[in-house]
Amino acid sequence: MRLFLLILVLVSFLQAAFLPVNLCLIIILVRSFVVSDRGNYYLAIFTGILLGFLAGVNLGFWAVIFLLVVKITTMIRKLPIAANYWTILPYSFLIILLVSLLQRFLFSESINIYLVLIDTILVLPMYIAVKLWEERFVVHRGIKLKV
Repeated sequence: MRLFLLILVLVSFLQAAFLPVNLCLIIILVRSFVVSDRGNYYLAIFTGILLGFLAGVNLGFWAVIFLLVVKITTMIRKLPIAANYWTILPYSFLIILLVSLLQRFLFSESINIYLVLIDTILVLPMYIAVKLWEERFVVHRGIKLKV
């Protein structure tokens, strides 16, 4: 979780400075698809407050959005159809589109469908990378080495 916290801090600085792609949303979405943990909620709150502070928007907006994204993805993850990793793309498209709609209604920003599609396409490689990292390099409590 410390690595994801560091990655989210770096990505939030990049996103607030010059990237139009919502990488913080993608990383939080992907990690909540891969790992069902309370740490996702803490990451969502911290990243949302940091991103709100850096981007100059309301401090609670991104925190609430990221918390809702984590909650929705944990509910979707429990569905039997979500076992296939190709089904993540439609779910992520809907979630990213809903976030764009909320931005449009609250901040009067226009919806750029190309950015929504780019965000959705970036979800699959991030999902594979996070899943590989969690399976290979993260030691869970139930695993013990035999000597």
